Amino acid sequence: MKKQGTGLPENLDRKFENILDRDRTVAKSVSMAVVKPKPLGVWDVMIPIVFILNFMKLKQTREIFIQNFMFTKELALDAARNIIKKGRTRESELAQIEDKTKSILDADTDGIYSEEIRRSQMEEIDLLIDHYCKLFKTDGVDYSSLVISTYQNRRGYTAFFPNSKIQKRRCRMLPNGFWERRPTHRRFIKNRSCHRACEEGRGRKDFRT
Repeated sequence: MKKQGTGLPENLDRKFENILDRDRTVAKSVSMAVVKPKPLGVWDVMIPIVFILNFMKLKQTREIFIQNFMFTKELALDAARNIIKKGRTRESELAQIEDKTKSILDADTDGIYSEEIRRSQMEEIDLLIDHYCKLFKTDGVDYSSLVISTYQNRRGYTAFFPNSKIQKRRCRMLPNGFWERRPTHRRFIKNRSCHRACEEGRGRKDFRT
Protein backbone atom coordinates (compact mmCIF):
# COMPACT_ATOMS: atom_id res chain seq x y z
CA MET A 1 0.00 0.00 0.00
CA LYS A 2 1.24 3.49 -0.88
CA LYS A 3 0.66 6.90 0.61
CA GLN A 4 -1.92 8.76 -1.38
CA GLY A 5 -0.34 11.25 -3.77
CA THR A 6 3.27 10.33 -2.94
CA GLY A 7 3.88 6.97 -4.60
CA LEU A 8 5.74 5.91 -1.44
CA PRO A 9 4.92 2.79 0.61
CA GLU A 10 2.79 3.59 3.62
CA ASN A 11 4.52 3.90 7.02
CA LEU A 12 7.97 3.69 5.43
CA ASP A 13 9.77 5.37 8.33
CA ARG A 14 7.97 3.21 10.90
CA LYS A 15 8.90 0.10 8.95
CA PHE A 16 12.51 1.29 8.87
CA GLU A 17 12.63 1.74 12.65
CA ASN A 18 10.88 -1.58 13.33
CA ILE A 19 13.25 -3.50 11.07
CA LEU A 20 16.26 -1.76 12.61
CA ASP A 21 15.02 -2.41 16.15
CA ARG A 22 14.46 -6.05 15.30
CA ASP A 23 17.98 -6.51 13.94
CA ARG A 24 19.46 -4.72 16.95
CA THR A 25 17.52 -6.97 19.32
CA VAL A 26 18.88 -10.02 17.52
CA ALA A 27 22.39 -8.56 17.66
CA LYS A 28 22.15 -8.05 21.42
CA SER A 29 20.84 -11.59 21.94
CA VAL A 30 23.62 -13.10 19.87
CA SER A 31 26.26 -11.03 21.69
CA MET A 32 24.98 -12.34 25.04
CA ALA A 33 25.26 -15.92 23.77
CA VAL A 34 28.63 -15.57 22.06
CA VAL A 35 30.54 -13.14 24.30
CA LYS A 36 30.21 -14.74 27.72
CA PRO A 37 31.57 -13.45 31.03
CA LYS A 38 34.56 -15.09 32.66
CA PRO A 39 33.91 -17.23 35.74
CA LEU A 40 33.84 -15.18 38.92
CA GLY A 41 37.31 -15.27 40.50
CA VAL A 42 38.54 -14.74 44.02
CA TRP A 43 39.88 -11.28 43.16
CA ASP A 44 36.45 -10.26 41.89
CA VAL A 45 35.07 -10.99 45.33
CA MET A 46 37.92 -9.59 47.37
CA ILE A 47 38.50 -6.47 45.27
CA PRO A 48 35.24 -5.05 43.88
CA ILE A 49 37.09 -2.75 41.47
CA VAL A 50 38.38 -5.84 39.62
CA PHE A 51 34.82 -7.04 39.17
CA ILE A 52 33.76 -3.62 37.89
CA LEU A 53 36.66 -3.45 35.41
CA ASN A 54 35.92 -6.94 34.09
CA PHE A 55 32.24 -6.07 33.73
CA MET A 56 33.07 -2.88 31.81
CA LYS A 57 35.41 -4.83 29.53
CA LEU A 58 32.69 -7.42 28.88
CA LYS A 59 30.18 -4.69 28.10
CA GLN A 60 32.59 -3.01 25.70
CA THR A 61 33.38 -6.29 23.92
CA ARG A 62 29.69 -7.02 23.46
CA GLU A 63 29.06 -3.54 22.11
CA ILE A 64 31.82 -3.96 19.52
CA PHE A 65 30.31 -7.32 18.60
CA ILE A 66 26.90 -5.69 18.11
CA GLN A 67 28.41 -2.96 15.93
CA ASN A 68 30.13 -5.55 13.72
CA PHE A 69 26.95 -7.63 13.56
CA MET A 70 24.90 -4.60 12.51
CA PHE A 71 27.42 -3.26 10.00
CA THR A 72 25.99 -4.94 6.89
CA LYS A 73 22.39 -4.59 8.07
CA GLU A 74 22.59 -0.84 8.61
CA LEU A 75 24.30 -0.20 5.29
CA ALA A 76 21.76 -2.30 3.39
CA LEU A 77 18.78 -0.86 5.27
CA ASP A 78 19.87 2.73 4.62
CA ALA A 79 20.43 1.91 0.95
CA ALA A 80 16.99 0.29 0.62
CA ARG A 81 15.30 3.32 2.19
CA ASN A 82 17.17 5.66 -0.16
CA ILE A 83 16.05 3.59 -3.13
CA ILE A 84 12.39 3.58 -2.08
CA LYS A 85 12.11 7.03 -0.51
CA LYS A 86 14.55 9.13 -2.54
CA GLY A 87 14.42 7.31 -5.85
CA ARG A 88 18.11 6.50 -5.94
CA THR A 89 19.30 3.60 -8.03
CA ARG A 90 20.44 0.32 -6.58
CA GLU A 91 23.70 0.58 -8.48
CA SER A 92 24.56 4.00 -7.04
CA GLU A 93 23.86 2.82 -3.49
CA LEU A 94 26.03 -0.27 -3.95
CA ALA A 95 28.81 1.86 -5.42
CA GLN A 96 28.79 4.11 -2.35
CA ILE A 97 28.92 1.10 -0.03
CA GLU A 98 31.72 -0.39 -2.13
CA ASP A 99 33.75 2.79 -1.74
CA LYS A 100 33.08 2.93 2.00
CA THR A 101 34.18 -0.65 2.64
CA LYS A 102 37.28 -0.17 0.51
CA SER A 103 38.18 2.91 2.54
CA ILE A 104 37.80 0.92 5.76
CA LEU A 105 40.01 -1.82 4.33
CA ASP A 106 42.68 0.67 3.28
CA ALA A 107 42.65 2.27 6.73
CA ASP A 108 42.99 -1.03 8.60
CA THR A 109 46.58 -1.41 9.78
CA ASP A 110 46.03 -4.39 12.07
CA GLY A 111 45.26 -6.88 9.32
CA ILE A 112 41.91 -7.83 10.88
CA TYR A 113 39.69 -6.60 8.06
CA SER A 114 40.53 -8.43 4.84
CA GLU A 115 39.40 -8.32 1.22
CA GLU A 116 37.79 -11.73 1.74
CA ILE A 117 35.70 -10.39 4.62
CA ARG A 118 34.81 -7.29 2.62
CA ARG A 119 33.63 -9.29 -0.37
CA SER A 120 31.56 -11.53 1.89
CA GLN A 121 29.97 -8.43 3.40
CA MET A 122 29.21 -6.99 -0.03
CA GLU A 123 27.54 -10.26 -1.04
CA GLU A 124 25.32 -10.11 2.02
CA ILE A 125 24.55 -6.41 1.53
CA ASP A 126 23.61 -7.05 -2.09
CA LEU A 127 20.94 -9.55 -0.99
CA LEU A 128 19.82 -7.56 2.04
CA ILE A 129 19.05 -4.49 -0.07
CA ASP A 130 16.55 -6.51 -2.09
CA HIS A 131 15.22 -8.12 1.09
CA TYR A 132 14.63 -4.78 2.83
CA CYS A 133 13.09 -3.24 -0.29
CA LYS A 134 10.60 -6.10 -0.36
CA LEU A 135 9.72 -5.47 3.29
CA PHE A 136 9.26 -1.75 2.66
CA LYS A 137 6.84 -2.42 -0.19
CA THR A 138 4.67 -5.00 1.54
CA ASP A 139 1.63 -4.48 3.76
CA GLY A 140 2.07 -4.34 7.51
CA VAL A 141 4.23 -2.39 9.92
CA ASP A 142 5.61 -4.72 12.59
CA TYR A 143 8.51 -6.97 11.61
CA SER A 144 6.67 -10.29 11.85
CA SER A 145 3.83 -9.10 9.62
CA LEU A 146 6.27 -7.71 7.06
CA VAL A 147 8.27 -10.93 6.77
CA ILE A 148 5.26 -13.26 6.70
CA SER A 149 3.39 -11.04 4.24
CA THR A 150 6.43 -10.93 1.96
CA TYR A 151 7.57 -14.57 2.05
CA GLN A 152 4.45 -16.38 3.38
CA ASN A 153 6.43 -19.29 4.85
CA ARG A 154 9.89 -20.51 5.70
CA ARG A 155 10.41 -22.07 2.27
CA GLY A 156 9.73 -18.77 0.55
CA TYR A 157 12.04 -16.98 2.98
CA THR A 158 15.01 -19.31 2.59
CA ALA A 159 14.53 -19.54 -1.19
CA PHE A 160 15.26 -15.82 -1.44
CA PHE A 161 18.78 -16.36 -0.09
CA PRO A 162 20.38 -18.88 -2.48
CA ASN A 163 23.80 -18.75 -0.81
CA SER A 164 23.74 -21.47 1.86
CA LYS A 165 25.74 -19.49 4.43
CA ILE A 166 23.59 -16.38 4.12
CA GLN A 167 20.44 -18.50 4.05
CA LYS A 168 21.30 -20.19 7.34
CA ARG A 169 22.38 -16.88 8.88
CA ARG A 170 19.12 -15.13 8.02
CA CYS A 171 16.92 -18.10 8.92
CA ARG A 172 18.48 -18.43 12.34
CA MET A 173 17.76 -14.78 13.05
CA LEU A 174 14.10 -15.79 13.32
CA PRO A 175 12.98 -17.23 16.69
CA ASN A 176 11.40 -20.62 17.24
CA GLY A 177 7.78 -20.72 16.13
CA PHE A 178 8.11 -17.59 14.00
CA TRP A 179 6.03 -18.99 11.14
CA GLU A 180 3.26 -19.94 13.55
CA ARG A 181 2.63 -16.31 14.45
CA ARG A 182 -0.50 -14.59 13.22
CA PRO A 183 -0.11 -11.23 11.50
CA THR A 184 -3.03 -8.86 11.89
CA HIS A 185 -4.17 -9.18 8.28
CA ARG A 186 -3.29 -12.78 7.44
CA ARG A 187 -2.51 -16.14 9.02
CA PHE A 188 0.03 -18.73 7.96
CA ILE A 189 0.72 -21.95 9.87
CA LYS A 190 4.07 -23.60 9.59
CA ASN A 191 5.10 -26.47 11.85
CA ARG A 192 8.79 -26.25 11.13
CA SER A 193 10.72 -23.63 13.05
CA CYS A 194 14.10 -21.96 12.83
CA HIS A 195 16.89 -22.44 15.27
CA ARG A 196 18.68 -19.93 17.42
CA ALA A 197 20.44 -16.90 15.93
CA CYS A 198 23.79 -17.87 14.44
CA GLU A 199 27.13 -16.70 15.69
CA GLU A 200 28.20 -13.77 13.61
CA GLY A 201 30.52 -10.81 13.88
CA ARG A 202 32.99 -12.42 16.29
CA GLY A 203 35.72 -9.90 15.46
CA ARG A 204 36.51 -7.39 18.16
CA LYS A 205 37.37 -4.56 15.87
CA ASP A 206 34.74 -2.02 14.92
CA PHE A 207 34.79 -1.77 11.12
CA ARG A 208 32.33 1.10 11.01
CA THR A 209 33.53 4.62 10.43
